[in-house]
Amino acid sequence: YFPDGRRLRLWKEPALMRAELERWDPTLWLRWNRYLEYARRLYENAAPIFLETPIHSLSHLVRQPALWRARNLRLPIDPFRSMHAAAQRYLREPALVQIADRYATYNGSNPFRAPATLNLISWVENGLGIYYVQGGIYRLVEALTALAQKKGVTLHYGEKVQRIHHQRGRIQAVETDKALYSACAVVSAIDVQRTYEELLGVPLPYLLRRNEPSLSGIVFLWGVKIQSDFGHHTIFFSRDYRREFEEIFTERRVPSDPTIYLAITSKSDPAHSPPDAENWFILLNVPPLGRSWTPEATNQLREHLWKRFTQVLPGFSPEKVIVEEVLTPGYWEELGSPGGSLYGSASNTIFSAFLRPANRSRRFRGLYFAGGSAHPGGGIPLVLLSGRHAARLLLRDIRHS
Repeated sequence: YFPDGRRLRLWKEPALMRAELERWDPTLWLRWNRYLEYARRLYENAAPIFLETPIHSLSHLVRQPALWRARNLRLPIDPFRSMHAAAQRYLREPALVQIADRYATYNGSNPFRAPATLNLISWVENGLGIYYVQGGIYRLVEALTALAQKKGVTLHYGEKVQRIHHQRGRIQAVETDKALYSACAVVSAIDVQRTYEELLGVPLPYLLRRNEPSLSGIVFLWGVKIQSDFGHHTIFFSRDYRREFEEIFTERRVPSDPTIYLAITSKSDPAHSPPDAENWFILLNVPPLGRSWTPEATNQLREHLWKRFTQVLPGFSPEKVIVEEVLTPGYWEELGSPGGSLYGSASNTIFSAFLRPANRSRRFRGLYFAGGSAHPGGGIPLVLLSGRHAARLLLRDIRHS
């Protein structure tokens, strides 16, 4: 949904996407197709190195065949211009450029500053496709739990980790509120900053302190007594996207006209809501203000939502919202993310990938990192990759110790 009243549905299938774009302008399909081909090349050149390899480990990096491809030696990953600049060159149509810019938020960054390499995300979504886990995203947690138990992993629930003990640069043990567990290796899947400062009791390494935090978000969980024609995923764009990111990253204040992301899982999973209602997950990007978030800011954004949905959805009114729960940046900070940053550090410079915390600590032997604040970044696919990187590094170190 665009501010000028136009609507566009994105399709993975080329024929459907072509028909959708040609309703607007016959030339748009050609531009979109060229842009996706560009994004595909970025993905094929960059993903094996920057996503599928623990790049801070030189021994793993030099064994990555993609690093030595002749074309990669010419650096064909477009790092020296912004995502927006590249999208503008290929697409030109402001609405399509705004769609391309949106992908920067998938790792908490600013498309007007993030390197164009990140346009590879467009290929992941529009080329490789997106998938829904039937039953909801928590099914992934249940599947991983079942696999771990099948492999003989012992899971301890309801224990809060209070300390990671270390001596002379080596990990010694993990202390919880119930027991002390000796350990020669620890994988921390919480925020790296919190691991260092709270669990290890040491300052965050200097270079990591210089990282710019990613954006945060406020989530409204609504039960709405209405039947809409919205899809599973719907985006309502702001009038001035550049201004929105300036307010978030530069001015660090609540955007005056934020873009709205709406997910309705009951469109794919009818059991998620009653027959005459829908379950709305609404996300608006905001600065990582953490515990300084105010009720006034929440009220401001709630009124923005009421106004926008009243404009685009016949029959909607605030009274239709019969259930509400709100998750603010303060909530995310309580879960362990500094300031409520959703993706750890932002990727707003060409050096961001290298400055993101590595999957293995250089300071403490036996300490490894996984999760959204570690390499390769936030979002479920990348978080799972970070776990794989940490596991491979740990197993390799054990074999060589």
